[in-house]
Amino acid sequence: MAASFTGMAMDSPDPSSQVNYPDDTDVFGDGIDQDLAFSARQDRNRRLAIFGLVGGFLAVLVVIVAVQWATDTPNKANALPDVTLTTIDGEEFQLTALAGQPTVVNFFASWCAPCRAELPAFEAVSQQVSGSVKFVGINTTEPDVDAARQLLDDTGVTFQVLFGDDGTVYEDIGALALPTTAFVDATGAIVEVHSGALNQTDLESKISEHFG
Repeated sequence: MAASFTGMAMDSPDPSSQVNYPDDTDVFGDGIDQDLAFSARQDRNRRLAIFGLVGGFLAVLVVIVAVQWATDTPNKANALPDVTLTTIDGEEFQLTALAGQPTVVNFFASWCAPCRAELPAFEAVSQQVSGSVKFVGINTTEPDVDAARQLLDDTGVTFQVLFGDDGTVYEDIGALALPTTAFVDATGAIVEVHSGALNQTDLESKISEHFG
């Protein structure tokens, strides 16, 4: 007997029970966008960190340079200090008494080889400008005054020399090394401080520049 399928119908699936899967392309697309955004944030944070480190380093460097500059740069006085030294004969001499005439003030010591080398040139120029520009030597930080006197004899210095500076005057004008020469105008103002030896030509040029 043949089976009869009349009146029998197969049940169709319930649409409400079906699972809707999102399109695979959309899933991967969203993931890639998130990864790119995360990577961009990481790159930005790294750049900010690097900029911060570089900026901090530069700031520290500026502070170090400023401190070093302030440490190495001496305070330079505008005029010779008001101190009393002594002449080669032992008489007191007030340093501020030099005001009134342009003056070349040379700081030296017997142990300073460049001082010995330049003193003959200073003597020669002092003779050339005698009457218009005064020359004064200041023996500074000298442990052996007799040696300083001998140096003056050896180099033929005849211009006025003062003794007794323990380094106060030398440091006050901003000297950096011996020999040092200060050029002081007629008002008593220091117009230049030169640290290092000067030959005759350079000395003549500076006198002409500052004192005419």
